[in-house]
Amino acid sequence: MGRFTYLLLLAALPATAADGVPFQHDDFTVQEAVGDRSFELVHARGNGLPCIEDDLSLLLLTTPMTTRHGRRSNTDQEIAGWRMNLASRFEPDAAVAAEIAALPVIYRDPDTALADLFEIPDGYQFHGQLVHYPALVLIDPEGQEAFRYVGDNNSDHYAFDDFVAKVAELKAIPQRERTRMADVFPWPDDRIERYTAHRASGPITVDGRLDEDSWSQAPRSPRFSDLVNGVAGVHDTRAAVLWDDDYLYVGYWVEEPFLEATLTEQDDYIYQDNDVELFVAGAGAYYEFEINTFGTIYEVFFIWDDAYEKMGYSKQAEFAKDHPQVKPFPGVGFQPHPRGPRTGYWNWDLPGLKTAVVADGTINDNSDRDRGWTVELALPWRGMKSLAQGDGRALPPKDGDVWR
Repeated sequence: MGRFTYLLLLAALPATAADGVPFQHDDFTVQEAVGDRSFELVHARGNGLPCIEDDLSLLLLTTPMTTRHGRRSNTDQEIAGWRMNLASRFEPDAAVAAEIAALPVIYRDPDTALADLFEIPDGYQFHGQLVHYPALVLIDPEGQEAFRYVGDNNSDHYAFDDFVAKVAELKAIPQRERTRMADVFPWPDDRIERYTAHRASGPITVDGRLDEDSWSQAPRSPRFSDLVNGVAGVHDTRAAVLWDDDYLYVGYWVEEPFLEATLTEQDDYIYQDNDVELFVAGAGAYYEFEINTFGTIYEVFFIWDDAYEKMGYSKQAEFAKDHPQVKPFPGVGFQPHPRGPRTGYWNWDLPGLKTAVVADGTINDNSDRDRGWTVELALPWRGMKSLAQGDGRALPPKDGDVWR
């Protein structure tokens, strides 16, 4: 059974890549579908492509709409429409329009190697062939992925007006904000996302399904961003937060085409698997939680050394430093951390914590494509008293309180 996808490459995306960013895709070559030209990423990387403006780069589009009964259908019209729209929307200059018209436009990837490289999910069977759903991936001149959209069905294309708006949005990001997050500390306050947690409208059963009315009514967070460069993640991950008198609830919706997990023992280094992580900060300490698709969890409680005596942790038996699982922690990336030393309590578990995972797919079976997984957490307020003791915050919080 054959598999194929069509690729549309245009000069069209912002962003100057930073050194060492992730999603640095391997070099690839694709052949033009209706001619003898080819495109090689290695020739474009670092130099950009012929483009509409200096900071625009590469657009990758896969679409099954260019095939009907094994042949191309309306390909020329689609190409002409995109070219006309690009020329008129971005710059009506005749020279620019001519440049767009001269671009190599449609390339074919008969073995779906490129779609596999970019993890575009398989879509449906059509006349004996497996076709990918419509997908759009925006890449910068260094091969770094900046945005993607994958349709849920054959007709779910990314609208051209939305594409124009997305390009405008990315172009509007100041150059200083295109730097790696790891190079900026502290992260600018105006770039930290805010979220208002709503009170649950009814009981929450922690089963990982996130199917209560409270979850469907709760606003979801913006798409998660990469920790290193601050751009939207390759796959769509979002969260929502609820609360009642007894618990803080956190739900995650994680898009992942190949579900995998290996670790099964509590407090294994879950970050070595694909995982979901939650950090809750107090004034003098913070709690770290991780969970993989098996539902295996990792917990640790960190206390900053400058708060250990001042905020009363030294007087609590559970935070004595003579336990073998209590160790100084230099941190990841910051050595030393600007705040100073901290101590990790790997022997500490959040009292009353409830967790659940539901996988929408087959874990560790990459012969098929998965949809993703959901995570549901319930953190009891009474179990977070050690976080609150540093500044006397209310448990549960009062209206208008801010937590990080």
